[in-house]
Amino acid sequence: MSFKKAVPVGIFSGAAAAAVLFLLELLFQPYLPESLQKNAGSRSLTETIGGMFYGGITEELLLRWGVMSFLVWLLWKLFQRSRQVPSAAIFWIGILVSALLFALGHLGATALVAPLTAAVWARMLLLNGIAGLVFGWLYWKKGLEIAMLSHAFLHITTTAITTVWVSFQ
Repeated sequence: MSFKKAVPVGIFSGAAAAAVLFLLELLFQPYLPESLQKNAGSRSLTETIGGMFYGGITEELLLRWGVMSFLVWLLWKLFQRSRQVPSAAIFWIGILVSALLFALGHLGATALVAPLTAAVWARMLLLNGIAGLVFGWLYWKKGLEIAMLSHAFLHITTTAITTVWVSFQ
């Protein structure tokens, strides 16, 4: 599939992931400290742009192009040297490990805004882990640029959803 044909997949995946994560966020709300409550206000333009560029570019370069690619290559060379390409299982291990590391990579930012309760940990790992799975699959199947686009679009959609949600509160 060409880049041009994959763009809608990236945009849709980012928007769909944002919607799913927002619904999960609502389920966590009763168990979260006030600093993570969604009624505190919508996301700022600065926060959105930062998410688009830092998340969409830097995190994807680090976690998908860097960590995931290295893990897939390493596991392929260790366990499937005779194969022309790594198996789907090798890719899924790379996706799962990089998604977990992606989720754990949000620990510092989470700890800055909230006490690290069991609910805060679960929220951080689940929501960021799901996003990491989506972006990892996109990287594998559609390429780095589409994973970056999807990640950026997740931040755009999250801001749109949060802004609408807050306006009805």
